[in-house]
Amino acid sequence: MSFSNISRGLFVSIIGLVINFILINYKSREVFEAYVYCNTVTSFLFVLCNWGGKDQSIQAFSQNTNKFRETFNLILASRILLILPGILPVFFLPALLSFKFFIGIYLVLKVLGAFIEAVITVQKKFHAFLFVDLSLNTLLVITLLFDKNISRPEIFLAELIGMELLRTLINFSFFGKFVLFKPNLKKTFAFLKESRYFFYISLAGFLCSRADLYVVGLLLNNNELSRYFIIINLVILGQIVFNTFISTFRPNILRYNEATFKRFSLWSLRLGIFYSLFCTLAIFLMSAIYYNITLNYLFSIFIIINLLFFTLICTSILNYTRTNNQKLMGKIILFSGLFNVLMSFVCVPFLGIEGAFISNTATLIFIYILFTKYSDHRPTEVAI
Repeated sequence: MSFSNISRGLFVSIIGLVINFILINYKSREVFEAYVYCNTVTSFLFVLCNWGGKDQSIQAFSQNTNKFRETFNLILASRILLILPGILPVFFLPALLSFKFFIGIYLVLKVLGAFIEAVITVQKKFHAFLFVDLSLNTLLVITLLFDKNISRPEIFLAELIGMELLRTLINFSFFGKFVLFKPNLKKTFAFLKESRYFFYISLAGFLCSRADLYVVGLLLNNNELSRYFIIINLVILGQIVFNTFISTFRPNILRYNEATFKRFSLWSLRLGIFYSLFCTLAIFLMSAIYYNITLNYLFSIFIIINLLFFTLICTSILNYTRTNNQKLMGKIILFSGLFNVLMSFVCVPFLGIEGAFISNTATLIFIYILFTKYSDHRPTEVAI
């Protein structure tokens, strides 16, 4: 089951890179820029509408194992309730009406898809949904390769959203028996209020990892945004691969004593050094061969530093989980997210996308410094 779950996560990330490659090499620049724009806007609104994300949904199911159907509909109702105001900003976007329509539909499908992801995890139906994802994503790639559309963004977005709609319908067909059309607004609002802490964590994590991309979109042109979109997604894929691997140790972490965890940390550090070097080489080659983006040596050095500190943070997060310090971890991530926003606005106007990535890397270093400084403290002992 864990293999299927890991495979699904990696496959989704890789498919995103494959779509980027197809759009750059087989479609017009206009199509790719439309994809970047719609995906960027949707990702931001998704954080707001998805509230506490997958972790919050899984915890809710775990705490109410005897009330699965009631919890299922409570979470579903909360997501629908958040989608309604979440779509409103779409109407004020400086974009074509057709783009606004696609963004709105795509946002709804992503929120519903994230909810189903939590249900899949709780129900442990990884094998079946691995097959669904493989089939639909392969179908999407084949469609993009063999359709005759080269320059019309609307056709590409319709294909993308059509495939997401089909995925959503198939996913809900597995769990349709749990759906009740009797929403309780009082319980739904109470549920959102109780789970707000998870929302803060999700928003903070988003600011840490993506704020620099949005500042690039605000301050630089579409060509620079597209280039940075590709580079940062390659780096994030590298981060996902390492985090997926290191997370397999999570069930055993609670049993580690201090000496055992120190040995694990040393092993993780050695692995992180090797991995950051290997992954940077892979990113350098992929960006040049498949995306026609040549990274200079300075940028490559920052990628090494970025990945290395990300691996260190992964180990620190495991330690905070082991010592039950999640609330302190949330405060640190939120503070670091604001740091990334500030750094991005300072660096991007002068250094362009290099400045954005320096800000992203500096944020990871900042997180690690704070994690290390407060690793032995309880949340009540620290005021950040």
